[in-house]
Amino acid sequence: MKYNILQMELLSNIIRLEALQLWKRNHGPLSGTLSIVDVYTVLFFKIFSTSDWNGQKKLTRVIPKSTSAFAFYATLKQAGLFDEEVKRHLPPVVRKDGWIGGVSSTLTKNLDQAIGMALVSKFRSDNYPVIVGISEGDLQAGVSQQARIASSWSLNNLTVILDCNQVQSSYTINNADPTVIPDKRGRFPRLKKIWEGYGWDYREVDGHNYRKLEQIFQLIGNTKKPLIIVVKTVKGKGVPFIEKDPIRYIHKMSEEEYIQATNYLKRKIASMQRKTGPLQITPVHFHRHTDIKKLLILPRLQKNYNGDTTEQVFRDWMTAFSDLNKGRVFIVDTDNPYPFPLSVTIYSSKNKSSHISVGVNERMAVNIARGIANSGGFPIFGSAATHIQITAEDFMRCAIDRDPVLLVSFRPGSDLGHWGLTHNSNNDCLLFSFPDSFIFQAATNNDVQLIFNSIYSNPAKYLPAYFRLPTRVFKPKENGFMSSDMTNAFQDGFYYFYKDGKKSKNAKVLFAGSGTILRECAEAIIALEKRGVDCLLINILNLTEINNKDLFNRFVNEADIVISIIDANPLSMSGLIFKTISNENREKVIMMGLNDFGRGIYSRDEVLKHNKLDAESLINIVSQSLTADFKRNKNHEK
Repeated sequence: MKYNILQMELLSNIIRLEALQLWKRNHGPLSGTLSIVDVYTVLFFKIFSTSDWNGQKKLTRVIPKSTSAFAFYATLKQAGLFDEEVKRHLPPVVRKDGWIGGVSSTLTKNLDQAIGMALVSKFRSDNYPVIVGISEGDLQAGVSQQARIASSWSLNNLTVILDCNQVQSSYTINNADPTVIPDKRGRFPRLKKIWEGYGWDYREVDGHNYRKLEQIFQLIGNTKKPLIIVVKTVKGKGVPFIEKDPIRYIHKMSEEEYIQATNYLKRKIASMQRKTGPLQITPVHFHRHTDIKKLLILPRLQKNYNGDTTEQVFRDWMTAFSDLNKGRVFIVDTDNPYPFPLSVTIYSSKNKSSHISVGVNERMAVNIARGIANSGGFPIFGSAATHIQITAEDFMRCAIDRDPVLLVSFRPGSDLGHWGLTHNSNNDCLLFSFPDSFIFQAATNNDVQLIFNSIYSNPAKYLPAYFRLPTRVFKPKENGFMSSDMTNAFQDGFYYFYKDGKKSKNAKVLFAGSGTILRECAEAIIALEKRGVDCLLINILNLTEINNKDLFNRFVNEADIVISIIDANPLSMSGLIFKTISNENREKVIMMGLNDFGRGIYSRDEVLKHNKLDAESLINIVSQSLTADFKRNKNHEK
C-alpha cells in the first residue's frame, strides 16, 4: 500500500500512543523515544514496503537507538513484525536469528554490534544493509574508532541514523558538544567535517518531514562509503506539553499527565481517521536469515605440544578451527603481540580473512563480536588478561542475551605479576562470573584442546564463556604424574593427577587447583610423598560449577586437609569449593589466595616470594596443619 502524508502522520501518532502505553507498563526513556517516531514510520512503511526493497535488501538488519526501544517495538507491532509478546519482554534482544539486531542500554554498543553484522554481510557476499540508530550521547561516549574502522573496512552497507534533538537527560546539548549545535542555517558543519574526515558519506535531513526522509533513505545500501544520516528532531515530538519541557519528561510523568498525553493522541488519531477513513496497514515482509543447524567441524591436532606453551596450542587450534568453518568462526583480537605473530593475515576491505583486528579498543572488539554472533557467527575474542577485564560489562550482556561469544584471556593471574601492580589480573574470575555463562581454565596443553573441543561440540550449552589461558603449563609426565580417565573430565568439571606408582587414589592431603599453580602443587606433592604423605592433585577445569559433586566429595571425605588454591581471586575459588563440598567438610579446607577469606586462610602475603607462590610454602603449610590441632587453631580462623 502507498501511504499519503496524512496517513503517514496518522501512523506516527498510532505508534506514539502505543509507545506511551509500553512506557507505562515498563518505564524507561520517555521524551527521547518520541523524537524518532517519524523516522521509523518512513523507514518501515515507505522504504521497506516498496517493491524496490527486494532481493538481498530483504535481509536488512536493524538496530534501534537505545533510548527509543518503545517507539521501535510499537513500529514493529504496526508493521506486523511483532506481536503482543513485546509487552512481556522488555528490554529484549529481538529476533536474534532473524533480521533485527540487539538493543543495548549502553551507549556506543549498538554501533559496535552493527559493524560486526555489516562485516558478516560483506564476508559472506550478501551485502545486505545494516541500519543502526545512535544518539548525541553516543557521540560523546565515543564512536570515533568505530567510524574509522567501518571506513577502513569499506562497510558501505552500513547506515547510521543519528537522532539530533538538541536535548540530553538534564541539559541542552550546548553544554557538552559544540559539534551538534546548528549554525544560522540550521546545519552542523563541524559534525559534517568530522564524519567526512572519517571517510563517510554524510547527509542531514529534517526528522519530521516525511517526503525528505523518504528521499534521503533511498541512499541506504546505495553508497560507496558508510552512510551517516543526521535527522534533526524535536524531543517529545507529538505531545505538546512534553515538547515544551522534554527534560522534565525524560523518564517520568504523573498519572494525570499520562492520561492527558494519551487522551490527546487518541483525539488526534480519531480526528485524522475521520479524514482518511479506516487505515489498512500492509504488513512489512522480510526474509529470515538462514539458521545454520550443521555442527561445527572440530580440528584434530597431531603435533606433540610437550615443549610448547598454551598460546602455541591456541594459535594452531584456532587457525585450523577457523579454516574448517569459514564464514562461521571468526577470531577477533586487539593490538597485542600474542598469541598471533604479526604475519597473520587479517580482515581488510581487500582481504576476506576470518581473523579480525580492531586496534586497542577491547570493549568495541567484544561488541563487534556480539554483532558477529547475532549474524550467525561464532566469534572468539582474545586479549591479555589485564586488558580484557574492562570488557566485563559487555560480557554480562553476552550472558544476558546468550550470545555465543568466547573470551580468551592470555597470561592471567600471577603470570603478569612481573609487569607491576597495575597488571594484576587476579580479579577477573569475579568480574566475569554471571548466570548463564561459564569460566574455564587450562593447566596443561591437553586441557586447551579438551576445553575448546568440548565447548564447540555443544556451543548452545557452553557459550558465552570466559577461558583463562596461562602461559606456563603443568607437564605431568615430566614430573612423574599420571592422570585419571579424561573421558568425562569436561562434563564433571575436573579430573585428577596422582604420582606414578601410587596404589591407592585415597589421599591424606588433597590439592584442588587450577591453571599455572598446578606446577607448584606438583612440586609440593613430590616432596610430601617422599615424607610418606599421600597426596592427590585435582585439576579444576570449570571455575563456574563442579558438576560431579559426588566424586569430588568422595576425595574430600578421605582427606584430612584440602588445599584450595587457584591463580585467581580466592573469593571465586572459595565459592566454587564451598558450594561443592558438604558443610561438615568445610573445616578441612585451607584457602590460598590474595585476601583473607573464610576459615583457615593463610594470607598470600605470608607465602609470596618474588611474586610467586612456591612449593616450599605449600609444604610448610601442609606440615604445620598436619602436626597442629587445625580445628582449634584460632590464628587461622576468620
